[in-house]
Amino acid sequence: MAKYESPSYTILKKDKNIEVRHYDTYYTSTVHETSLAGKSGFGVLFSYISGKNDANKKISMTVPVINELDQDMSMEFVVPKEYYDNIPSPQDKRITIKKHPEKEVAVYSFSGFSNEKKIQKIQTKLQIWLKDQHLTPTGNYILARYNPPITPPCFRKNELMIEIME
Repeated sequence: MAKYESPSYTILKKDKNIEVRHYDTYYTSTVHETSLAGKSGFGVLFSYISGKNDANKKISMTVPVINELDQDMSMEFVVPKEYYDNIPSPQDKRITIKKHPEKEVAVYSFSGFSNEKKIQKIQTKLQIWLKDQHLTPTGNYILARYNPPITPPCFRKNELMIEIME
């Protein structure tokens, strides 16, 4: 994964496959998504980074690809740091640029495929861990995926994260 840029963070605590991280501010290009398979959002965002933006610039692919797991699920691509001062505007009005201010996040890392049943189990484990650590989750769960779809399940890196307050 080192060949792809990702948001900067510092690990504050580690317990097996759970970390508490402090993320620096980062930006994403964001679109509405209808399923975890990414059938509606990925192509729209890929067009944006392929040059369908007001600067007609190709923007490097980054990791992770993010889904905010809410009633209105999103798909998001992280914007490379080199564009933070001048992020190209999308030509496609379905895309918005979202600022993620610095924050503390609890992260559960796992491999394999991401599906709703697996995510529910991990949410439960993460909720129990947060309660035991006296940490309060805030906001929606975020699914972060780091690999292309052709990657065998045993080599996939995924994370389920949620912002926390101490």
